[in-house]
Amino acid sequence: MALILGLGLLSMRPARRLLLGLVLLACTGCAGLYFQPATTPAAPARPDLAHWPYREYWCGLVFNGARIGFSHLAMAPAAEPGLYEIRSEMALAFRLLMLDKRITLKAQDLVRPDLSLVSFHYDFNLDGHTLIQDGLLEGDTLTVRVESGAGVEEERHPAPAALYPASGTYLYPLLHDLVPGRVYEFAAYHAEARTVATVRQEIFGWETSELFFGQACRIRTQALGQSVETWLDTQGRPQLELALGGVLIAGLEDEAVARRYLAEAALSKAEAFIDFSLIRTEPPIPQPRATTELEMLVTGLPATLTLPSDSTQTCTPEAAAVRCRLRRPAARPCRPASPDTWPEEARWALFPTNAAPNSHPAIQALAREVAGSETDPCRQIDRLLAWIASHIAREPVDVFSALDVLAGGKAECQGHALLFAALARALDIPCRVVNGITYSEDFAGFLYHTWTEVFLDSSWQPVDPTFGQPVADATHLKLLAGETIKELAPLVDVVGRIQVEVKGQEGRE
Repeated sequence: MALILGLGLLSMRPARRLLLGLVLLACTGCAGLYFQPATTPAAPARPDLAHWPYREYWCGLVFNGARIGFSHLAMAPAAEPGLYEIRSEMALAFRLLMLDKRITLKAQDLVRPDLSLVSFHYDFNLDGHTLIQDGLLEGDTLTVRVESGAGVEEERHPAPAALYPASGTYLYPLLHDLVPGRVYEFAAYHAEARTVATVRQEIFGWETSELFFGQACRIRTQALGQSVETWLDTQGRPQLELALGGVLIAGLEDEAVARRYLAEAALSKAEAFIDFSLIRTEPPIPQPRATTELEMLVTGLPATLTLPSDSTQTCTPEAAAVRCRLRRPAARPCRPASPDTWPEEARWALFPTNAAPNSHPAIQALAREVAGSETDPCRQIDRLLAWIASHIAREPVDVFSALDVLAGGKAECQGHALLFAALARALDIPCRVVNGITYSEDFAGFLYHTWTEVFLDSSWQPVDPTFGQPVADATHLKLLAGETIKELAPLVDVVGRIQVEVKGQEGRE
C-alpha cells in the first residue's frame, strides 16, 4: 500500500454507484470498458512548488469492496528558506480473524524546489508497535536512524544526489510535464522496504470515465516490482488509483468523508482480507496437521514467480499449471553438518537482521535460558517451540521484529517465525523465514502463512513455530523465502489470484 496516493471526486456520487464501480473495476480485463480517450489539454499545467495548484488532498481507501481508511497529503513552504515540507498520513483499520487491526503512518519530507529530498521523519505504528525513521541525504549517502523495539540503529544507503521521497511520486510528472508517451525514471527512498529503488512512470494519455469528473491523464507507476495505475487531472491531483488489479482503490474525498472511511472501517465486522486471500478447495482436506504427503495443481501463478523444489517439495510446470508434491519427512535429520561444508545461503541464515536480531542481548539470553545445557540441535528446536507455544499467544497482531513479539507476548504467524528464527540463530542453528500457503481447517481452504526452515544434516527442514511443528506438515507450499518487504514484494502478484486443486493426500493419522 506504500504507493497508494490516489484521489478522485467520488464523494459527489451516490455510494451505491461508487461501490458498483469498484466491483466492475476489480474484474480482470474490464478497465478498458470504463475509460475513454480524451483530447490532450492545449497547455497542461507545469507549476513549480511555490505556485502549486493545490496544497493538500484527502482520499478514501477501499480494499476488496470494504472501506479501510484514508490518506492525506499536504505541502507548504518550510521554515528553512527555499525548502518545502510535504506532510503525509495514512490510517487503516480492518478486521482480521475477528480482531481489530490498526495501522498508521505519519511522514514529513523536506524537499528542494525541484522536489529532491533533503531529510525526512517517518513514524509507523503497527498494531501498537512503533518504528521511527529519521533520514538525512548528504552527498551520495542517505543516513537513516531507525528506532524500534529492537533499539536504535543506523543505516547508510548509497544514493544519487537527486533522490526523491515516495510521497512525491505523483508530484514528479506534473513538475516535468504530463505529456503522453513520456517515461520518467527516478530514485526514491521507500520507507516500508527501507531501501532506495527506482520508480518508473509511463504517461499513457488523457481519458474520461464515469468514475471521476472531467478528464485525467493515465500514468502507470512501477516500483519494487509492483505496478499502480493512476489518473491525474490537469492540476496533478490523482483522481483515481488502482492497485492489485483494482482490488485496492483510492479516490479523492473531502476531509470529512475521507475520515468517515476510517470510522466505518473500525465498526465493520467484514473479513475483507480473509475473503480476498482464501483459496478454497473441494472437497475439504481432513486433518491437515497430520498430512504427510499432498499432491496439488496450482494455477494462476505469475510468470515471474517460479515455485522452489527441495527435499520436501517438488514443483514441476505442467501445461497452464504447476504440479507440486509435498512431503513431510518420516524422521528429521538431527546431525549438524560441519560449518565448513555449509552452502553460502546457510551461512547467511545466521546473520542478524532488523526483523530477527539474534545478536540482541535479550534474544541471546533467552536462547541460552531455553536451551539450557542441551547441545543437540533438534532438542534445542523442540525446547524453543515449547517455549514459544507456552509464552506467545497466537493472535493476528503484526510486529516489526522478534523483540516486539517478546514485548507484547502475542503475534500472528510471521511474528512467531521471526522470534523462532532469532532464537535459533542465537544458538548457531541456520534458520530462514519462508512464506507460502498452508491449509486451514477452520476456513476450509489455503491461507497465506509464514514459517521457517532450519539447515540440518546438509538440507533445509521446514519448522512451523505457529503450529509447534518441529517438522511442518505436508500442506505447507513454499512460495519464497524472505523476511523483508522487498523480498516479499512478489507475493503481491499472487494473493487473490492463484487456485489450488488437491489431487491426492496421505498420512491422516
